[in-house]
Amino acid sequence: MAFNFTLPLRILQALFALIVFLLFTSIWTLLALIYLIVAPARFPQYAHKFGILGVEAVTMLFWFAGFIAAAVWVDSWLLFTATTAMAALHVWRTRNTQNKNMDPNMAVHNGV
Repeated sequence: MAFNFTLPLRILQALFALIVFLLFTSIWTLLALIYLIVAPARFPQYAHKFGILGVEAVTMLFWFAGFIAAAVWVDSWLLFTATTAMAALHVWRTRNTQNKNMDPNMAVHNGV
C-alpha cells in the first residue's frame, strides 16, 4: 500500500497560507503606515477623516483575521488545557492542607 501524501500536503498548504496571509498583512500595514504618517503631514487634502478611519479599520480586520487563523492552526487551547489540568490537580491534592503555595513543578524556572 502506498503512502498517502494528501494530509502532509494539506498541512504544508495551511502553513504556507498562514505565512502568506500574515506576510500580506505586514506589507499592508507598512503601506497603511506610510499613508497614515505622510498624508496628514505632507498632503492634508488626501488625509480625509473617513479615509483614515477606513485604512485603520481594514488594517485592524486583517490583523484580527490573521490572529484567528494562527489560533485555529496552532490549537493553543490544548496547551492551556494541559496547564489548567495540572493546576487543578495540585489544588485537588492539597485541598485538606494549609498549603497555599503554587506547585513547584509548574514553575517556569525552578529556584528563581
